Amino acid sequence: MPDFADHAQDAETLHRQAALSLAGGNAVAGEQIRDNGVIVCRDCGEPIPGARLRILPTACRCVACQEAAEADQC
Repeated sequence: MPDFADHAQDAETLHRQAALSLAGGNAVAGEQIRDNGVIVCRDCGEPIPGARLRILPTACRCVACQEAAEADQC
């Protein structure tokens, strides 16, 4: 059974991965980030809607962040 320390460690990992992503690191590129079982956007940290995950089960960004990332690549 997870305790406070487990939750704190999970939160720290999530925040570290998000910071690496924002800094342009490749450590989390293409990997989904889970927060208490919910898949969250690797850029903004918000939950990725279920409708998006049904269409693209491997999504690691929300629609807005994915569009921004694609616009930066053009």
